[in-house]
Amino acid sequence: EWEFFTGTAVASSESSQTLPGWTTPDRKQMFQNFASLFPKLCRALQLENQDMWLPFAASTECEKELPGTVRHQITSFQKLLVVKTFRPDRLESAMNEFVCEALGKKTIAPAPLSLKTLYENDTS
Repeated sequence: EWEFFTGTAVASSESSQTLPGWTTPDRKQMFQNFASLFPKLCRALQLENQDMWLPFAASTECEKELPGTVRHQITSFQKLLVVKTFRPDRLESAMNEFVCEALGKKTIAPAPLSLKTLYENDTS
């Protein structure tokens, strides 16, 4: 899974699985690679169920819109793989969510800069 995520895993053969109708044609090569490397995961995702996946495809925050039946069957990292495969435009947000979940934090953003505290630390 890590090799696929980083782009170093390439399938040795193309999958016979058809690109789901709810996704865009430009995702075909990535999907073929994904389906070839992870056939069990593809079956578990029920990608052929267009009604289930259309909200994910159309969402402005798809990383939060994975179908409920799927969300509980796959790991947090596999959710990243799904976003990378079908919605790479949301990968950065999905990675942020993954890290927050893994660390048990609400956000990984640094604390706001306080000029007063900075001045006090610098002058003492």
